[in-house]
Amino acid sequence: MSTENPKNNKMDNKDQIWILRFFFWFAKNKKMQILLLLLIFVFPILVLINNVFIPVANFDLIPGQSENTLGIEDSTKNELKKPTKEQLILLKEIFEKKKNLAFQQNRLLLSRQDSIYLLVNIPDSSVTIEIKGLAARTCKIQSFEMSKRLHYGQHEALLNWLSEPFSLENELSTIPKTPTLVVEAPKDTAEAAKLPRKPLEPEKTFVQYTLWFSRNLVIEVEQTELPAESDFELIRRYKHQHDSLFKRSLIKKIAEPMHPDQPIQIKIKLNEADARAIYRAMPHSNYAKFILKL
Repeated sequence: MSTENPKNNKMDNKDQIWILRFFFWFAKNKKMQILLLLLIFVFPILVLINNVFIPVANFDLIPGQSENTLGIEDSTKNELKKPTKEQLILLKEIFEKKKNLAFQQNRLLLSRQDSIYLLVNIPDSSVTIEIKGLAARTCKIQSFEMSKRLHYGQHEALLNWLSEPFSLENELSTIPKTPTLVVEAPKDTAEAAKLPRKPLEPEKTFVQYTLWFSRNLVIEVEQTELPAESDFELIRRYKHQHDSLFKRSLIKKIAEPMHPDQPIQIKIKLNEADARAIYRAMPHSNYAKFILKL
């Protein structure tokens, strides 16, 4: 047997009546309906503008970006708002010559030092290990991808970014820096002398590595050949480490769409032998240098 409290029933009835009155009032009040629609649609737009469009508009595509693009353009900026086709061609030629000059100056600078450095030439689709200005090994790039920031960045900022060699800061790889040979330890030196001198067996580990340099530049190299099934776990661990360093969650992207330390990435594919040789030949320290030609 159940009993109901008459006071509770009265309170429930009053709440229901109040809700019905509100909906009747809201249905007749067109101004409030319009206001609600504005709040529903305008508020997300304002949040989007404030958190996405404004940060993106003020974000430096290239570290150290300035407002100017080329010195010559400054002299005509006040006179001509829209450069003619001939002027645009001239500006492009000057920009290309300045890029090539910066590239050659960097090579000359490193050629005077007693070091090995890496050179990536995008127009020639080549990766080269150089020692004092001489190519020790040149590899053909099979395919590559570049951050769109390199296409849309201001010319002057891009020239400043390329004006000096990049320095290696960290790395991640599926292969060790130096190959190793594992042998069973002998009992004594006499037995060790009798052991045959076996050469290192050809390596078959899938080659993939990430090199990040100064000024937010990240170079990713991967072999073109498909991995063996035995390499799947190794590649999974590599990608997990890679994503933990570079991948940003959706919440972080919404909160800060353009992170100031967002890397400028260049992804390169080489054949297995070239990818392995390049990684093994280059120095693995902060003294390692890198030159980029776009």
